Amino acid sequence: MRFPSYFKRSRRLIKLATSSSALKGERRARSSCPCPPFTQSRLTPSETLAAIDRLLDPSTDAEVADQLNAEGYRTVAGLPFQATHVSQRRRAHGLKDRFIRLREAGLRTAEEVAAHLGVTAQTIWHWYHRGWMTGVRYNDRGTCLFVPPETVPTRSRRQRVGYLKRP
Repeated sequence: MRFPSYFKRSRRLIKLATSSSALKGERRARSSCPCPPFTQSRLTPSETLAAIDRLLDPSTDAEVADQLNAEGYRTVAGLPFQATHVSQRRRAHGLKDRFIRLREAGLRTAEEVAAHLGVTAQTIWHWYHRGWMTGVRYNDRGTCLFVPPETVPTRSRRQRVGYLKRP
């Protein structure tokens, strides 16, 4: 099997970096890099994690990234935060996402509210878009959880104007 030349060069460099001069039969002592171990050099600072946890209560991942950038936080690589960075840090450190936080606060999905009120989920979304129901976005795609109402919202039908009857 033929390898591209950059693979050959990288294998050669790895071999040069890890080898030392030793006679046949002697143990080779590997040279080590003065850098800290990879896992320690790429840790997210605890202040950044605390800021992410604090900002996840009222915001989605993209909104958290924008707020972190506005406050001057950067990733370990020195880059501005993006929504993917926030979600990766959230998952890696076991922080609750916005969906779970809102569910714990008592908000429900459209299907659950619809079953409670005896209507369809499409009707719940229709009411939300008309402003008859309160919903809170939990992701950047606009998906919402709803505050369960006690009663079915009243329909605001336009009053029909009757035809004028001539006497």
